[in-house]
Amino acid sequence: MKNAVLKEQTPDAALFTDVKGRFYAAVHAEPVLFHDVLQTGTAMKNIKRGGVLVEYESKLPFEVVLLHSGNVDDATLGKMLALQDKVAVVNAPDARNVIDYKTENEVIDHYANGGLGLAILGVDGSLIGQTMLSFDERNMHFGWVMVDKEFGGNQLCERMLRLGSDIAEAAKMETISAAVRVANRKGIDKFSQQGFNVIGTGQNAKDGAKTLNFGRETNSAEPVCEHMGTRPLSLQSLQAGDKIDYLESMIEQGYTVKWNRQAQWFTFCTPEVKPVQLNDFKLG
Repeated sequence: MKNAVLKEQTPDAALFTDVKGRFYAAVHAEPVLFHDVLQTGTAMKNIKRGGVLVEYESKLPFEVVLLHSGNVDDATLGKMLALQDKVAVVNAPDARNVIDYKTENEVIDHYANGGLGLAILGVDGSLIGQTMLSFDERNMHFGWVMVDKEFGGNQLCERMLRLGSDIAEAAKMETISAAVRVANRKGIDKFSQQGFNVIGTGQNAKDGAKTLNFGRETNSAEPVCEHMGTRPLSLQSLQAGDKIDYLESMIEQGYTVKWNRQAQWFTFCTPEVKPVQLNDFKLG
């Protein structure tokens, strides 16, 4: 590895129980520290038979691990980049991809400079899901969110988004953000389901892909919308590129932009207006 900061650490055997130790040893050549494992579970593997997607009969045990500079080694880095190649449409920065294609050095720099991440590791040693967590002032940012297509439908992405949000709250972050490509409808669905709204638009610096900037406050209730401010905006019109300016203008006017997964469009609504009280005015 090019950066000496990322190196293997010898775990303290006292941190493991016998059962946990055996399970982690089955997942890793060298077990990670006990506190790095956040959750365990099982996932169904999806395979194709005759071109039709079906569920495999057995389940794969997995664990969700908190990644940092102390446990990201060469083997883990290789798995990260291999998963990226499986998820990406084109194995290079390209507007058709649903993820931001990263180089090895970019991944190393993220962890070497204090960034965190989440990895979903199968008991067979495979990496089936991952995301990066970046911290800036009072905001935590989700980046590089991906799940192996063979394990779609297991709510693994949702699991990482919930755990990442928990980490943001524990770290006293005020807001959480993510940039999702306009072409990535599944990503738009996932973040919207977790209470994120569109707060702006952007453009990927590498390949020019248009993005929707999602955000929400930590420990806050979902905003209540009083009424529609305008007609719904379809995702197709945004993907065509002729409604980006319109979306930005509505955000600047203070409208809340919410994704309606069932209808497949964005709605614009104003926050709930409190009723006027008589004592707000001087009578006479």
